[in-house]
Amino acid sequence: MSYGIYDHVDGTVDAKHRRHDIAWTQVDWCIVRWLYTMLSAELQGMVPQDQPSAFTLWTAICSLFLDNRTQRGLIALEEFHSLRQEHLSVMDYFTRLQTLADTLRDCDMAVTDRGLVSNMLRGLSNKFSHAIGTMTYDETKLPTFLQARSYLLQEERRIDRAAAHEPATPAPTPAPAPPAPPTNPGSFNNNNGQRGRKRRKGGNGGTGGSSPPAGHGGASGHAPALPAGAPMPGP
Repeated sequence: MSYGIYDHVDGTVDAKHRRHDIAWTQVDWCIVRWLYTMLSAELQGMVPQDQPSAFTLWTAICSLFLDNRTQRGLIALEEFHSLRQEHLSVMDYFTRLQTLADTLRDCDMAVTDRGLVSNMLRGLSNKFSHAIGTMTYDETKLPTFLQARSYLLQEERRIDRAAAHEPATPAPTPAPAPPAPPTNPGSFNNNNGQRGRKRRKGGNGGTGGSSPPAGHGGASGHAPALPAGAPMPGP
């Protein structure tokens, strides 16, 4: 460790035995203050606050990030291989990939730069499909992670500018409404049926058939009525 402060954080020197060494104590307190400024407010509440030494504070910080490294590494590895850009911008997508790669490195599961680029291409949005072919046309010259980010940032700006200058697509004209059905479709059929029955019952010369022959009772065709108590005529 640079600046000759390694003995402040590696545990080889007990701070209690150096209390009378003013120079060493001042350096130790400078390290403590610097470590506190590097922590978020949330993490500051999870480390010792009662006048810790640099070694005590550094050990507590390491335990926050390095405990359960195998489990943390497996979770980060799963997210790393399933991450897709989707709605993320190029910068946000690359930042998330780099964060996961850093976590894997801290958990002894480091990812190579080539593996980082390959995983980035796998999850890239469809609007950059043309860029994938450009960056992978020669496998021996695959760009680095930083080169790929610079190239895709320029492509993102170009696509956004082109989309801003495209004319708005007019809304489609709605199709005319179909004609309304009859108010009472059954009435028309009933009227036609009644007319047909009248034609079938019609008079002479009608299409409904000839009238039955007139009987002895007159032109009406009905038999004359018999007086009461008269015997029925035989055949």
